Amino acid sequence: MNRFSVIFVAAAMGACAQAQNTPSFEVASIKPNHSGEGRVGFQMQTGGRFTANNITVKQLIFFAYGIKENQLSGGPSWIDSDHFDVSAKPETRATTDQVKLMLQSLLADRFQLVLHKQTKELPVYVLTVAKGGPKMPESKLAPEPPNPETGSEPGPGRGPGRGPGRGMMRFGGGILEAQAVTIADFTNQLAMVLGRNVIDKTGLAGRYDFSLKYTPDENQMAMFRGPGPAGGPGAAPPPPDPNGPSIFAALQEQLGLKLEAQKGPVDVYLVERVEKPTQN
Repeated sequence: MNRFSVIFVAAAMGACAQAQNTPSFEVASIKPNHSGEGRVGFQMQTGGRFTANNITVKQLIFFAYGIKENQLSGGPSWIDSDHFDVSAKPETRATTDQVKLMLQSLLADRFQLVLHKQTKELPVYVLTVAKGGPKMPESKLAPEPPNPETGSEPGPGRGPGRGPGRGMMRFGGGILEAQAVTIADFTNQLAMVLGRNVIDKTGLAGRYDFSLKYTPDENQMAMFRGPGPAGGPGAAPPPPDPNGPSIFAALQEQLGLKLEAQKGPVDVYLVERVEKPTQN
């Protein structure tokens, strides 16, 4: 056995050991979604219940591992084209980080997902406050109180609704709306839209309400397509203004924030194995 094989086997054994210690959902349902809608939604309710509608396996991987488009490679084309509805419930109350670990277990168990992790020097964006200061009003909506069992505060909902006092973001068609959202949550959303890691160096610690309007490029339009502010459930997002600002210009003009391209160490993942799930 050569040196490469020894390293690979050791890594695989470590991954197996980690998978055995990863928490899992008590019950989970995965069903194909053949609606053909452009709308994608997912939400984590207080206590850890996770629901996703019309979501792809690639998008589930992004959320479960906290990674972006440029951090994932390999795998068959269906992981980015086939859509599923997912509903999962933990046995006891769970934090956001615990739910992500449970989703990793779900992907390994139901989709037979195996990922190989490396670290590479890749392009990233750094978010800073632009000259003149931020233009976002601090939210008057109080955040949901911490979970008394875990001490953690719930993350923002990304579906069309949210619980009282919970931060919320929704986006689609070049519109990103936010209520009571932290900059950390916003940078995660920006990274999803841009397909590249975004590092927060704003120093802003509050929660903010804002609406960002921009003209997405072709790659950004292909990311999570959420409902626009108009239209009922299942309605397609309104077309963006072709003469509108780029997301970079909109951030500076509308929110007083600035994105700068840099390079930094980024974890990347290769899909070594994945299978379509069996019916429930």
